[in-house]
Amino acid sequence: MNIYTVIFNWLIVFILSSIVALVLVMYKRNWRSVRVVFPVFFILSFALHVIPFVINCSVNYEIGYEIYPNLDSFIQCVPYSIFLCSIFILLFSFLYRFVKVRVPQNRSQYTKLTVSEKQIILIITLISGVLLCILARDTGGIIGLILKGYNVTEVFIGKGHLVNSINWLTSITLLLAANSFYEKRSKKNVYLWIGVFLFVCLVFAVMGRRGDIVCFFLAMLFLYNYMYRSISIFKMGCLLIGVFIALNIVGLVRTSDYESLKEVTQSYKENKSTESSNNMFYVLTTGQFAHPYISFPHMISVQGKDYRYGLGKYTLTSFCLLVPNVLWKDRPLGMSQWYAKEYLQVEKSNQGRLFFSLAIAYMDFGFCGILLFGLILAVLLKFLTNLYEQYKEDVLVVCLVAIIFSYMFSLVTGDVLSFFIVLGKGALFPIVLLLIYRAMFEKNNYIGL
Repeated sequence: MNIYTVIFNWLIVFILSSIVALVLVMYKRNWRSVRVVFPVFFILSFALHVIPFVINCSVNYEIGYEIYPNLDSFIQCVPYSIFLCSIFILLFSFLYRFVKVRVPQNRSQYTKLTVSEKQIILIITLISGVLLCILARDTGGIIGLILKGYNVTEVFIGKGHLVNSINWLTSITLLLAANSFYEKRSKKNVYLWIGVFLFVCLVFAVMGRRGDIVCFFLAMLFLYNYMYRSISIFKMGCLLIGVFIALNIVGLVRTSDYESLKEVTQSYKENKSTESSNNMFYVLTTGQFAHPYISFPHMISVQGKDYRYGLGKYTLTSFCLLVPNVLWKDRPLGMSQWYAKEYLQVEKSNQGRLFFSLAIAYMDFGFCGILLFGLILAVLLKFLTNLYEQYKEDVLVVCLVAIIFSYMFSLVTGDVLSFFIVLGKGALFPIVLLLIYRAMFEKNNYIGL
């Protein structure tokens, strides 16, 4: 039987496995519940990173780009990689449905932000503003930094400690919006935060940062839906379709080094006119969802040749991310940068290739690593959803859960350890700092801290 036919058959198996997984986590449960939304979103995210590549490979006989010295060996490993994905998604859904995870009972009286917490937020905002100005110093200011467009990543090289200020400001925006939603203020106030949301998305679009747009959008959508007003299925579908189209447009027209804001719109019109209608599926064919999965069958094919099972070494390397690059010049590369340098001949430290989560698990423990990752992820998501149910009146906890939810795609393209280290240094830092402050200095002890 032709190998591409075998791959297509295994694609059918994976799709059926994903459907079974969705039914398992949704059966006899309210689909609007966070306990359903979390696993459903992860399963769909996981499938979106598998299916596009497999379709390109089995139908179009394409793998996206040539990086393999032995393409035949790579293709032969694709069916096995799809089999492992099917096992993983079924195991994850089963464990999530039936595993029991306890969280500390809510004995606190916290709801909205206190005055002292707002003062801390103001301090973090000022510090973030100073760090952002330092980051933008060599580009002629913050406007100049934004106009760098897609080349802004070159400015970020070796300045991760300054780049985090962008994530902190985004999180503070979400935190203040959540507090406003909880207080059920006037519609004018809600419209104000929607305006702030659109402005931030526009800035990220100019900079070509599609991932930041997705995360900011999902977090704001989560907060609005669960803290202010429930969104209907129809409106939710329209919003998601609109975001999908926007991501394709940003991926197609993004460029670098704009001279002025006027040039941004001119560049959009020029690039839009030169692209074919087929490329409106950029995200699925070339962008976010198309390439990360390639690393999985690739790592299977070179196991025993280019590397041996790390027994946790590859995952534990993520601890190095705790040390800023400015303090550790020779800090080991993350898996995405390592993969890009080793197999794509990419030398720039700001460039990487999203690395599929199961590839890292397989590099550490082989088949057992896939099972272990399924267990860890099921327990983790169950803990987060139970935490939300216990503290859904607390603005800080809800915002914490919303941000983790918004970054769910990163759990598909990275390991759990690096996921929380990067988030802890970036988007979650202001919230974690406020939680520590509550535990240490305020009267009511907080979720067991």
